[in-house]
Amino acid sequence: APDHPLAESLQRRIGPLVAGVRVRLLEGHKVEVVVPTRDKKVIALVKRIIATQAKLEFLIVANSTDHPELLKIAKEQSGSAVMSGEQVVGRWAAVVDNQSNNNQVRLEDCVVRDGKTKKIVKDSADVDNVEILLAVETHGAVGGKEVKQVSASFDETGSPCIYFEMTVEGADRLRQLTTKYAPDPETGFVRLMAIVMDDKVLSAPRLLAVIGGRGRITGRFTREEVRLLVNVFRAGRLPVALKQPPTEATFDGP
Repeated sequence: APDHPLAESLQRRIGPLVAGVRVRLLEGHKVEVVVPTRDKKVIALVKRIIATQAKLEFLIVANSTDHPELLKIAKEQSGSAVMSGEQVVGRWAAVVDNQSNNNQVRLEDCVVRDGKTKKIVKDSADVDNVEILLAVETHGAVGGKEVKQVSASFDETGSPCIYFEMTVEGADRLRQLTTKYAPDPETGFVRLMAIVMDDKVLSAPRLLAVIGGRGRITGRFTREEVRLLVNVFRAGRLPVALKQPPTEATFDGP
């Protein structure tokens, strides 16, 4: 049905970026997306839009000064979530394109593991699927529904970036988090705060000051990537989770 919440949500996501697209729900819990072109780039864009959740979160990168117990537990577990009893105390998250993203994530200051073998490594130079350990606070990660809005912007160098604004509650939690992990005035120790989108680390800048209700996410973004992420965020999260990304493509007409 064209008025189904899932079909409507996907239409809001894809429509502004791909003209003439139609979305409808089929039997068997399947979704059909009709794109009026055979252009492979457009089809790839549609698949990416569908697979993107645009869930934005902020977490502190685990370090031996603040999280010695977490590091100890992480070495003994292989799952994505690090558990202490029934409590999630840490998460492993993949670094986006780590081979060309080293300026955005200082891997030498992170606890790193190979995403394939799930083994912690000291040298990540030959690791294709790099994951870093993030600390999860008692009340969970800051972000998600606490992010009020995002928009496209540019940084001081003129490069595309994402501007974000938190809700009142989100701003308060982000302020508490960054106050807790502000630079140590006695030792000068500086933490890293990971900016995570859909469980992948976009960047992990040094946390030099307390952050309140708004800020910018910089990285190796193209204008198209920023536009996609902003549009997906504004369209809202899907009302139901998709079990898998699009796997089939059929063509009609000449």
